[in-house]
Amino acid sequence: MLLRALRKLNIGIEQYEVFKSSRISKKTSDILLARGIISLVEAPPVAASGMTPEIVERFESAGVNTLADVIEAESVDGMTDAELKTLKGVASDMLTVEVPKSKCGCRR
Repeated sequence: MLLRALRKLNIGIEQYEVFKSSRISKKTSDILLARGIISLVEAPPVAASGMTPEIVERFESAGVNTLADVIEAESVDGMTDAELKTLKGVASDMLTVEVPKSKCGCRR
């Protein structure tokens, strides 16, 4: 499961960063979800990502249907580890929201 930090977390996770739920305990994630400090990532389908049709077909044939699935995939038939690692980075970038820069220097 992928989560998004809605605030900076003191464990090296920046605001709006997408991260795997395995980075924190189930108890911690339940508390942070309830307090609105993190949220579940609602990822679009791979087919809507702009990736080439060949890549989309490889992912879908492996049961990888959303960008979140891409990030969590361990391997995909017909794809090298290097290719998958690159595409995981692309998917992560697509799901990451840039932190707005404040002109006043204050926290948002």
